[in-house]
Amino acid sequence: MKKLITLFFALTILSQVFGQTDEEIINWPDEPLPIYQVIEIVPKPEYILEFINAVKAHNDKFHNKGNKTKAYMRRVIAGEKSDTFYWIEGPMTAEYFDKKEESPGREQAWNKNIGKYIDHFGESNFYREGTPFTTKPKYNGLPKYAKVWTMSFKEVDDVIGKTFKLAIKIKKAREAAGLTYAIYWGSEMIEKGWRIFIVETSNSLGELYDSNVDLKGAFEKLYGADSFSKFWENWEQLVELESTELRLLVN
Repeated sequence: MKKLITLFFALTILSQVFGQTDEEIINWPDEPLPIYQVIEIVPKPEYILEFINAVKAHNDKFHNKGNKTKAYMRRVIAGEKSDTFYWIEGPMTAEYFDKKEESPGREQAWNKNIGKYIDHFGESNFYREGTPFTTKPKYNGLPKYAKVWTMSFKEVDDVIGKTFKLAIKIKKAREAAGLTYAIYWGSEMIEKGWRIFIVETSNSLGELYDSNVDLKGAFEKLYGADSFSKFWENWEQLVELESTELRLLVN
């Protein structure tokens, strides 16, 4: 575990080790990877609508000022944490967050206008977006649906490096097939250890659940016959699926 933590920390500071492979080159950017602040919130059941409206008003007043960084909220509509909400702000830099924290009256307004509708908070963390693994969106604005796959690493030598070398392959195949793909990881370790979050997005639920896109064909066109099944065999040796959930954009 100590070796795993060291590897993961090195990655967030732009490790080049993960990108050096004869098979695939991961183009890590020179600048720090963008971060997202994510806060898990469970509102009081009888005040869900009031909670949603109050958060939207707060975001419009204190966060969404026309720049690239947006504050928004998603609601879990399928999965273990149904009716849990995630308040999200990003993409942003650490410097942007520092300046945001200086905004006068923001925390007081949250406590006064929103706090009364909240039952409790869950996990809170900053997440890095692995931009080398992100496909270009085919639509403007925030997507309506986000399907999130939560995975933990197994005890394997260089597990993060090996996982990312596989991830760049599936990213390229999904991009070729017109499918979305993104990977995020937390900046702080939660009790279950280091995890990655794979996110698929769409404005159509049918596209997420009932797509007939031939991902296997797209993958094997890039990497050869039988490469798709071998990919998943190798993937399952490195990570373990913890959960999946579907999140709906609510504001």
